Amino acid sequence: MTGDAATVRARSIAARFVDGAASVSPTILSLAQEDLREMPVHQLEATIANDPEFSLRVLGLANSAFYSQRHTIASLRSALVVLGAETVRRLAATQLSRALMANPRHGDPSIWRHAQATGIAAQMIAEAHRQVEPLQAFVAGLLHDIGVSAILACGDASTDFELHAAIGAEAAELLGLADCLVSAIRQHHHDPSNPSIDPLNASLVIANEVAIRAGYAHDAEASCDDGELQPALDLLGLEPADTDAFRIGLASRVEALETELGFGEEAHA
Repeated sequence: MTGDAATVRARSIAARFVDGAASVSPTILSLAQEDLREMPVHQLEATIANDPEFSLRVLGLANSAFYSQRHTIASLRSALVVLGAETVRRLAATQLSRALMANPRHGDPSIWRHAQATGIAAQMIAEAHRQVEPLQAFVAGLLHDIGVSAILACGDASTDFELHAAIGAEAAELLGLADCLVSAIRQHHHDPSNPSIDPLNASLVIANEVAIRAGYAHDAEASCDDGELQPALDLLGLEPADTDAFRIGLASRVEALETELGFGEEAHA
């Protein structure tokens, strides 16, 4: 397939996928991308109140066994105080990823599980190298394979997988995601000859591989060797041995997030 034909194909699949995802909440799209720590609580409350379904999710989480409140949390403001801005952003990003990745039209739960694990791995990697805001890396990881979901919903899995990163980037752009997320999605299978990789891209390249090596892969994903990861590792000041540490710690972090946000049973359904 020529470059022009591939671009046209990627845009067509992405457009059909985004049209089918019209129910994605603009509120969640916004919350997943913003540093909510900088937002006054009254403004955050007003933003979330625009989405009744997400408001109920926030209240439900604040009243969950994980947070063990002595009294029922009845107001959104109180729920936000209990949860904190970072938890609200993690919840919004996870809801967004599930809306796009855990798609009943393709019925493959491994797509969502890989996305979840990659998001958590990307956060772990960002916490280690401190060149990227960890929750930004988490969001990028959660959304990196929306192109795979798009292909399974709207394309031909037998011929279009090689376009999945381009399709995902096109879909991300149509959804209104930030340029840094679009770029990270487009480059999450890094070509070492590409000089434009940045710390967020590099974090995602490594996180994708860490998730695969930890057993969170879907059928279309293939592992790579340390040599292919080396440019990304060099950029972040990491060593190949660090990938083993991230891999070993990943399962417990996945379990912790599922427990905190209440997605455990749904994720394994």
